[in-house]
Amino acid sequence: MPDSDKGGTRMRIAVLLTAVCAWMLSGASCRPLLDNTSDPAAKPTTLTLLIQSPPSNATVAQGASVPITWTAYNATGQTATIDVYVEARTDLARTTVADDISLTAGSLTQTSYWDTTGLPGGEYVVYAVITAGADTQTQTAGGRITIDEFPAFEFTEPAENATYTHGSDALKISWSASDPEGTGTLTLGLDSDLDHENGNELFIYEGTITSDESDSSFDWDGQDLLGEDLAPGVYNLFALIGDAVNPERPVQAGRQITVVEGAPDETPVTLGILEPPYPATPENPEPPKDHEFLAGTTMTIKYGVNKKVDALIDLKIDTDDVHTNGNELTIQAQWLVPADTETETFTWDGSLASGGIVPDGIYRLFIMANTGSATPEYGDDGEGLIYRRSYEKQPLIALEKPAQMTTLQAGQTLLIKWRCVDDEETATIRITIDDDPHPTGDPDDPDPADTLPEIDTLVTDRACSSVEVEKTYMYQVPASLGPGVYYVFAYIRDPEAAGQEHYSVAPAPFVIRDPTR
Repeated sequence: MPDSDKGGTRMRIAVLLTAVCAWMLSGASCRPLLDNTSDPAAKPTTLTLLIQSPPSNATVAQGASVPITWTAYNATGQTATIDVYVEARTDLARTTVADDISLTAGSLTQTSYWDTTGLPGGEYVVYAVITAGADTQTQTAGGRITIDEFPAFEFTEPAENATYTHGSDALKISWSASDPEGTGTLTLGLDSDLDHENGNELFIYEGTITSDESDSSFDWDGQDLLGEDLAPGVYNLFALIGDAVNPERPVQAGRQITVVEGAPDETPVTLGILEPPYPATPENPEPPKDHEFLAGTTMTIKYGVNKKVDALIDLKIDTDDVHTNGNELTIQAQWLVPADTETETFTWDGSLASGGIVPDGIYRLFIMANTGSATPEYGDDGEGLIYRRSYEKQPLIALEKPAQMTTLQAGQTLLIKWRCVDDEETATIRITIDDDPHPTGDPDDPDPADTLPEIDTLVTDRACSSVEVEKTYMYQVPASLGPGVYYVFAYIRDPEAAGQEHYSVAPAPFVIRDPTR
């Protein structure tokens, strides 16, 4: 072909390609026009599901009701069911919002309401599933919901009921607090009752809560925010806590502050454990604070009440000092103490209020009172610890931390803390983690899989002194530990008792989240 013809051909091809590309940019397809009605691959949609809300990411307060609006369509000829769920991104826990909603045919639009009361803070994914026969469709909402975590707040001082005398040194009030979003607010108050919305509250301090967990304090001089001296009386210490999303709510200190004029003649008896430890005697002028309680014996517990109204008393024991994380055991339940009763006693035989025997261990004794308000009142803990033993000088161990569920990822650290006692100083300690809440070799465990060896041993062959001590270990999460829920165990072995081990389970597990979700 002559070069001139070749050049013309190339020119015509270039023009044709330019026209085709322009056609594609305008929305046309390069495929040949086909009759879709004759295409066997083209199938009509018979089962669909669409979530209209939440359409975008949103943040709500803990306890809010979140509307989830969805539309389903069913033309399969079979009855379809719709389920609506939310899934936490921290520990992958799934909550069912609505389930088994039937749709025989046609379309259905509905709003399901997700109650976030009691759920932990963090991000949640909203999704729904429609199923008809073997056909299942899943739809995820366009927006994720973040539950704004309520600020963490805990009173640390005064550690027990206190008395303030007008004209004396200031009374130190301390707390530990943090707010993930850094918008927390706090107001400290004193109240003659436990209803902090009836108008008789007296406020003594206002402040903010930052995102970093920190310890703060305030030296109270006996005055309110208006500079007025508080009248003599007994006041319940509390805090109003909130943030930019969560409305304020009260946090009880579980302590009372008695305000007096001049030097008090005598410290009044208030709610709390009085014995043990027991008073000194000529035979035992310096009795120990910690009390050994052998199986088969009894012990006398004395506690103060001194309420102006009838009170229902619960006596409880705990392996750690956080009395709200669910591992507490009740030894006396709902015992009615008449109004104006100053002190009461309870003879404990080692049994639980619900039946059964308290396991061997190291326990803190504490008291709760209910006088008809919505929130029970915590009294002063027992000053010492109780060693519940099957035999004399039995080595014991009790895990204190982790005390709250924690979400971690590879490289982060977890503080593990325990108490132990070994009179003979011959026992050894072992700290392990496992993916089930049962100790290895538990003969009462019905699931054989739960008795497989632990996933990892963190501490081995450590010793414990003859007196009660507290020890810690910083565990760094390895990259090899997969997503899931893990439990911390502590064992102490008595070589003089045929290798018998006493064990303790941490009050709370920790979670390794899936980094891909």
